[in-house]
Amino acid sequence: MTEELTDHEQILLIRQDIKNLKDSQSDFHKEVRASFDDLKNNYSATLSNHENRIAGLEATRQDFRNKIDMTCQQIKDNRNYDILLTAIGILLVGILIWHIVGYHI
Repeated sequence: MTEELTDHEQILLIRQDIKNLKDSQSDFHKEVRASFDDLKNNYSATLSNHENRIAGLEATRQDFRNKIDMTCQQIKDNRNYDILLTAIGILLVGILIWHIVGYHI
């Protein structure tokens, strides 16, 4: 059989329930704050990692671009050198043919 609680006992039970509710909400808020701090730190670390990778890629891109520019310059220099050698070769072949044939132009 159930006992009837007095008003004072009921008020004490309600007070205890409110205190427990307050404590559980406080614990919940602490957990939420800790979760947000973890999330913030995780995003911060991820963002920092991405920034470092992007900076590395930009440096690599610039280095690659410089190497391509140097290679293109070398090709241009070699092309001029090749044209010069070809012109000298054609001149020498012409002189050789003129010398062998004896045909005076």
